[in-house]
Amino acid sequence: MLQALSGQARLAGRSARHVRCSVPRQSATALSFFSTDDGGNFGDGRGRRGESPDATSAGSGSSAPKWPTAEEIKKAANPHWREEAADDLLVRGHAALLKNEYNDAADCFRESLHVIGKVDTLKFSASAKNSLNALGIIHLLRGDLTLARERLDHAQNLQDNISSSGFGDDAFRDRAGLLNDYAALEMHDGNLDAAFKLLKQCAYTIGRAYKVSQLSHAVLYANFGELMYLKGEYESSVNYFEKSCLHLRECKDGDTVRDFIGSNIRATAQASMAKSMRANILTVEDHPTMNAEDLDLANGAELQTCRTLMSEACHGLDNDSGRLNYIYIRSQQGSLAFAQGEHDEARDYFFDAYFTSLKTKDQGVVDNEIFLIAQNNASLFHHDIDEAEKLLQSCLDIMEVETSPSKVERIDVVKNVVQQNLLAVRSQRGADGSEAGKQPPTSNINDQAPSQPYYETFRVGSDTELFKLNHSSYVLGSGITSNLRPSEFSFSGYDVEV
Repeated sequence: MLQALSGQARLAGRSARHVRCSVPRQSATALSFFSTDDGGNFGDGRGRRGESPDATSAGSGSSAPKWPTAEEIKKAANPHWREEAADDLLVRGHAALLKNEYNDAADCFRESLHVIGKVDTLKFSASAKNSLNALGIIHLLRGDLTLARERLDHAQNLQDNISSSGFGDDAFRDRAGLLNDYAALEMHDGNLDAAFKLLKQCAYTIGRAYKVSQLSHAVLYANFGELMYLKGEYESSVNYFEKSCLHLRECKDGDTVRDFIGSNIRATAQASMAKSMRANILTVEDHPTMNAEDLDLANGAELQTCRTLMSEACHGLDNDSGRLNYIYIRSQQGSLAFAQGEHDEARDYFFDAYFTSLKTKDQGVVDNEIFLIAQNNASLFHHDIDEAEKLLQSCLDIMEVETSPSKVERIDVVKNVVQQNLLAVRSQRGADGSEAGKQPPTSNINDQAPSQPYYETFRVGSDTELFKLNHSSYVLGSGITSNLRPSEFSFSGYDVEV
């Protein structure tokens, strides 16, 4: 009996020793991070709570988390702080642009790029892409096509990285908008075939998007309509502008939505549609079998439709909101008024556009083309022929001293038109032949292919032929959208001059 009890006691002792050895180890592992002893939390909290640093280092087999150091946290957060600062500057620049403060807008866009460009560890950034896109638009408005192309190329490279990673806009507005802006640059530079390819690529892009964007379609068709106008395909141009207006009807606030530079998209599309319809009116040369009465009746109905479109386009229009849009629409109203025989009304519209362009030029849109076109058109409707001659001569003087190297071809078109008009004005006022002969030859102007800026001919009287220039019209900046910025990615940064 005693031996049996002794054996049970030894077994119980071994079981007790097993319990004492096993349970405390499990408790220590499970509860080591939960301590009510505030004084036991050492250092930066990366060791076990309630244990000394020595004890932590001794337990090399523990599963304690490795918290990031302060330097690692700063390094990870710094790109986001910079991107947020760049986004704020972009918003401020856009607000300045909508108030027609172009110099202030350009300064904000430059600074936003400088802020984000100092980051060395980032691989891509939607904020940098937006800033580069905005700067490209500013340079396009200022007539520096070379620098605009560099900025848009840079933005396109970033957009390719963003799109390939899957972090772009679900409706592909960012990519489609950038393609639209690049197509506008090509149109402005006279590369119509390149612009056509870019717009076709844009159409494919938004056609395969996860979400349908009515605004992206409206912008695409508006720019397609302008391209067809420049190619002389007026019926196709009208169809594209009509599609743009139809898609705008499906947009929220489609009647008031503006592009990045503050132009009302609906008003621009309607004014451009009227421009294409006016350019496509019937002529005796094209339709020799039609009698004059039927021809006048058809053209009268077409011009009345143009007038309705222009009335809708200028509804609520004021020269403090999107001044470039205002200049364009007023010029088209003047052209339509002249086509309908309302010469005094046309004069008022052209001079309104001219005086507005003066204000715009003073506020930093230094592309003289906008101002020169308005001044040329206003001179043709001046009551005083001497003042008209002064305005035309002033255009030539400006072009002699203020021509950007990237704008030589466009300015040559403007110069040829102005020289031809100056010769016609001097001939009309009875200037002697020797004075007119001092001007460079301009006989090749009628033989030129349709170019940008596009010009139209009209007659005053029976023998005086004059040339009116048209402003460019594009919908810009629809790809500058807010995008989520994934923290695990980064942008390498570019050291660029803006």
